[in-house]
Amino acid sequence: MRPAESAVPRSPWRIALIPGLITLAVSVVRLLGELQLGPPILFNRNPGGDGALIGVTWLVPIAGLWFAWKARNAGFVPVSPARGVLWPLFGTLAMAACAALVIGVIKLSLPVALLVIAPLALACTLFVRAAWPALFRSLAVYGLYARVPVIGITALAAFRGWDTHYQKVGPDDLPLSPGMQTLWIGVAQIGIWIPLTVLIGGLIGGLFGGFIGLRKDSTRNGNRAPSC
Repeated sequence: MRPAESAVPRSPWRIALIPGLITLAVSVVRLLGELQLGPPILFNRNPGGDGALIGVTWLVPIAGLWFAWKARNAGFVPVSPARGVLWPLFGTLAMAACAALVIGVIKLSLPVALLVIAPLALACTLFVRAAWPALFRSLAVYGLYARVPVIGITALAAFRGWDTHYQKVGPDDLPLSPGMQTLWIGVAQIGIWIPLTVLIGGLIGGLFGGFIGLRKDSTRNGNRAPSC
């Protein structure tokens, strides 16, 4: 049975704590690997990280599945199986469209474009909130756990002059002061990466939640006695 709308789920700060600590450990391993000049396939130091295998971004789908499972076990389900998938998808497409408009059409350059894209991206996460509030809360808190420490790592790397991907702004590694590197990476972490965490995690979690919901409905219908 779905709980009443006024029911209060377990604190998302507690639900996301262990995944957040695991993500922090991955960030530390990534930093140490880059400082030790580890293999680029694992610890790439280029701007953006170039898809290195050791990175927190790859944990987002796993987090989406985990938080969806936790929410369903607690009785908090999507508004509907279809909306649980479609609304995060709409939010993701809307964020992509905003970025394409700002960078590709209006042609604002980085890092200034971040100031326009970030609030729009944050607004796009409301699609997930409308589809599955409990999942949204857990993913938003997890995003903070995952990305705020990255800002700290960025400041450390920037002010100490380390050659890591953390403090490199834009695809061309713009020549900025350590303070400005930290500022712009901070904007990107809060305004780009947290929304992506919520949207992608919400989409993956919505797919899982919808699939489980449909299976349960199918099982119930299959076990129902035929009417006479």
